[in-house]
Amino acid sequence: RSKPDEQKEIRAADSAIRSVDMDKEIDRIEEDDEDREYGKINDAQRLRNIIKMLKAELRDSRTNHVVVSETKTNLEVQTFDLQSELSKEKKKFQKLLRASQQIGFDPATLGIEENGQDHHHHDDDGMN
Repeated sequence: RSKPDEQKEIRAADSAIRSVDMDKEIDRIEEDDEDREYGKINDAQRLRNIIKMLKAELRDSRTNHVVVSETKTNLEVQTFDLQSELSKEKKKFQKLLRASQQIGFDPATLGIEENGQDHHHHDDDGMN
């Protein structure tokens, strides 16, 4: 499913939900709960409104579930990609550090320790 379709679905569900006067419907349902069983309601319009509200709630919960699920998947993929990228960068850094030491360059002149920690910028971004 494409992003525009997903957004269109979400807008349609939001619109359907907004078109229902929830307070009014809840009041009616609460009255009905107190007065009689649903099976005994003879007012067709009241039943239609109850069904409409329940369908809107169901559609909204499905939409929310799909959005949460897709967001979770996207975040997991991004996290994996970032971890992979970070790992590659660390390996590159270590190779450069070793190569610079082999040609006689002292990383300490830049404030870099042997283990690859940078004294000047360590933890500025909140990450290691």
